Amino acid sequence: MKKKIVFAVVLIALILLAVILIILFKQNSQHGQAWSHEEFIQAVQSGEVYAAKIIVERNNYLIEGIAKNGVQFHSKTPKDPNLTQIMFDEGVEFETAPAPSPPWWAALAGLAVLLPILISLIQLVVMVLIMVYLKKIHEALKNKDL
Repeated sequence: MKKKIVFAVVLIALILLAVILIILFKQNSQHGQAWSHEEFIQAVQSGEVYAAKIIVERNNYLIEGIAKNGVQFHSKTPKDPNLTQIMFDEGVEFETAPAPSPPWWAALAGLAVLLPILISLIQLVVMVLIMVYLKKIHEALKNKDL
């Protein structure tokens, strides 16, 4: 019976892992071609970029966009105060957005640090309960002998 339960838990964990990996792969594959910072600036200055979305992170810009030939692209560039002006001057439609907040389940990942502590506490409680139980058995056997 225990083997079936362990097998079911492992199977469910593997299925969840596969689903998460598929979702992450689909998200990453939808961004199109990867352009370096220089390639992106060159494409903007030569009029090849139609539209772009600039996601502002702490130290970088993540840029997702569409070239005039229909190719989707993404680029990670260092923060450049002149970038938006260059895009405006070249007639590129663009919008800026803050970096998205992490999903709610990402906050739970921080709790994984506490898991070893929790397991140790459970082990300690079980050991204390076993000691109390063994003490009661010892006392019962001791009183039986008298």
